[in-house]
Amino acid sequence: MDIDFSDFTSVIDAVRSRYPATFRLQITFNGFYIDVFTNSLPLKQILTAYFHEFIVETPQADVHSTVTVHDASSISFPYSYKLATPSAPHKPCKHEWIDLSGGRIVHHRITDMHYFIGNEQNCMAGPCLTMKNQVVNFINSRFIKNKVDEGYLLGHASAVELDGHGMIISGDSGAGKSTLALHMVTAGANFVSNDRVLINKDGTGLFFGTAQQPRINPGTALNNPCLDSILSEQEHHKFESLPSEQLWTTEIKYDALIPTYYGANRFIPHAPLSGVVIMDWERIDVPVQIKQLSAQNASYFIKYLMKKNDLLFLPENKNYTDPTLPDYIQALRDIPIFILQGGVNFADATQALLSTLKLETQLNNKQCSM
Repeated sequence: MDIDFSDFTSVIDAVRSRYPATFRLQITFNGFYIDVFTNSLPLKQILTAYFHEFIVETPQADVHSTVTVHDASSISFPYSYKLATPSAPHKPCKHEWIDLSGGRIVHHRITDMHYFIGNEQNCMAGPCLTMKNQVVNFINSRFIKNKVDEGYLLGHASAVELDGHGMIISGDSGAGKSTLALHMVTAGANFVSNDRVLINKDGTGLFFGTAQQPRINPGTALNNPCLDSILSEQEHHKFESLPSEQLWTTEIKYDALIPTYYGANRFIPHAPLSGVVIMDWERIDVPVQIKQLSAQNASYFIKYLMKKNDLLFLPENKNYTDPTLPDYIQALRDIPIFILQGGVNFADATQALLSTLKLETQLNNKQCSM
């Protein structure tokens, strides 16, 4: 097959021809329908289990996006890629990329995964079966693109919902966003999102999560009664013997599938926004403190919520620019911002934040009865 490597469609057609993707599943969340085709039956089965509550049993013809996923051995292309800027000065450069006529190719230098992003065509090729989490992220990136094109702000946060009120949980990397969210779910809240949220720039209506299940470290599993069965008996003994500081920094991750550990209908990927939590606490032996601020007064902390769109985002608007801090402050202008400071204490923070959501429910009920 002759390939015009300067033409995006020619390249993507060549990949699809070499690794035909015939196994289909359809996913819907927040009213967004994605067709996923893969050449790997085991991968289809893995994705079907992962997206269990969002699988369309009788697929519909009209979808918002289509992604083809090609499990393949190493693929190389004759490009002089541009190197992406690392996320931090001390971190390696993970991605390289090139824009062609009709789309973009992104190469993950560490895993050798290739992403092909176009306005109407999206696919990925490489060791997809062993890199399931990258497949999940790419599928979710199509929903994120749709919402950002609609004007929503991308946020780096987990989120929960209780009685129709949603709370976003943000903070620096490693602060415990997912851990706190899952403590709140264990205490009765519903799960909304693990790592990304999309906030209406006008500060009204719903905010949205993505269909990404929580990924937790061993310490989170050990200290949450709903999740400790994720670990084998051998892993329990291994991790319980570690000093707390070493356990906190252990980088092993486990998927905590919400339907498996909390039951059906506990993953609700959108909610009205009633509060934003910013984790600014430390691992010190002092009580946790919660301070409520306005968005304007919390501008220093809101920077933790901001998330720049990555290379997988090709905007429909060619004049698109990433939002700035004032855009996030404006979107959150009527939303209380809760700053967690002092010492890390998930139990006390959970109790206080759930009480806040319950109080919001009581106030709304009182207003409705007047």
